[in-house]
Amino acid sequence: MRNVIAYFETNDKVAAQAARQMIAEGHNFEIDKRYSARLDRAHQPGMQDHVHVQFKGNDLSIINRDGTQSHNTTRDDVPKYVLDYLRNKELIAEAKIRKDFGVPQAVINAAVGRYRSWSLWARLRRLLKRIAFRQS
Repeated sequence: MRNVIAYFETNDKVAAQAARQMIAEGHNFEIDKRYSARLDRAHQPGMQDHVHVQFKGNDLSIINRDGTQSHNTTRDDVPKYVLDYLRNKELIAEAKIRKDFGVPQAVINAAVGRYRSWSLWARLRRLLKRIAFRQS
């Protein structure tokens, strides 16, 4: 743990805010032996506080306080229990996912049906290729 000492005039509100941010910056949370998280405060206007999810000390994903991704990362490789830990500690919120973009439900259902049938045919083709490969 590192010590932070900030000297400022008590009536300097900007310095007081900067000191509070320095103290909170970089707080580490050990999740288990492999995963940890580090809370960073927003560095610039328009940026959010965010959490660096780390695997064995290396950044795996960076998630904003509201649950959206940051720094062009994804949360695809972050296990669910790690995300649950971050939510329970109130480091991140559940990401808001918009499901309605004004597309009629019938159009969505038709697209899903086409995808499922295409997916089924694609799996069948792969299976037949494997069988043909094994027989040759």
